[in-house]
Amino acid sequence: MAIDPRFKAIIYTAILTTPFIGMFGITPIINPIIIQHSIPSQQPFNPGHPIQIPFRQQSSFIPFFIVTTQVALIWLQNILVLIYGWRFFATKKFGNLIRFILSYCITALIGLLIHQTLFHPKQFLNDNVLPEYLMPIISSFATNTIVLIIMQLLLIRYSETQAKIEITELKMQHIQAEHEKLLHQLQPHFLFNSLNALKILINRDAEEAEDYLVKLSDFLRFSLSHNEHTVVLLDEELGFSLTYLEMQKTRFGNSLFYEVNIPQTITAEKKVPVFSLQLLLENCLKHNAFTTEKPLNIQLFYKDEHLVVSNNMQHRKPSEPATGVGLANLSKRYKYLAGEEIKIEQTSNRFTVYLKLL
Repeated sequence: MAIDPRFKAIIYTAILTTPFIGMFGITPIINPIIIQHSIPSQQPFNPGHPIQIPFRQQSSFIPFFIVTTQVALIWLQNILVLIYGWRFFATKKFGNLIRFILSYCITALIGLLIHQTLFHPKQFLNDNVLPEYLMPIISSFATNTIVLIIMQLLLIRYSETQAKIEITELKMQHIQAEHEKLLHQLQPHFLFNSLNALKILINRDAEEAEDYLVKLSDFLRFSLSHNEHTVVLLDEELGFSLTYLEMQKTRFGNSLFYEVNIPQTITAEKKVPVFSLQLLLENCLKHNAFTTEKPLNIQLFYKDEHLVVSNNMQHRKPSEPATGVGLANLSKRYKYLAGEEIKIEQTSNRFTVYLKLL
């Protein structure tokens, strides 16, 4: 099972710091009970009964081993609580507080069990020794506090690093999107088709040609004036995209139809990444064959906080292989801006894309 990178750093830190915290933990201030039980007590000399020193008191290594074991157990329970409770703790309002309380409860149990097993194996919570249990709990709490502080610092550092990485990636995606936008929208192919359509209209209907030229001018003006924008109001993006559709409608006539059903209150308040809607509409035209007998029908509507773009599918043989870069790039931009990627639904006769409104 793959371990989350944030937990790997904590595990490595636990392995490296356990012996050092163990050395710190055997000081009399931190763990006087273990020190007391690890030093031979003064027994009266009796020639017939030599002094008996328990095995646990025969070496100065014993207290270090005991405390290091306790530290290792404290690290282990904190790591397990974090790993298996991460989703719960990360989504709850007081998730960290719950984790800390649980951690201290388990730590107190570890401290009591170690103390009981080593020093009072035949009695548990006896009234005569009850005050003695306070110090093991305090010492284990001190150790646990150090462990929790280290863990929180590592988690904060990881979050900050990830945030910086995501910001950098978002900037790169934005730059790439701008580059693709200019290539995609202002490429000679688009201008050639637009000017060719304008030439035909001039010969056929001067008034319609003039209207087409105004729309082309608005389209180019919006494209150039929004180079530095990341998101725009849906109202602006919709107006720009409908201008694009009207230009295509002029070119293709009754081969192309579209329907818009979005409340004005939504368009005036919500935002979308710049050129996101226009990209989807151009994909509709690019990847479908349509004639007056089999027209392309595009629907734009609002549903559950999403802008939905849906069209009937009539596959055309592409002049060049589709790369899918446009949709993939838009999906990545959405993941950083809205916390989720775009949703795509495809059936045998329909293609639908959901854009979460910002």
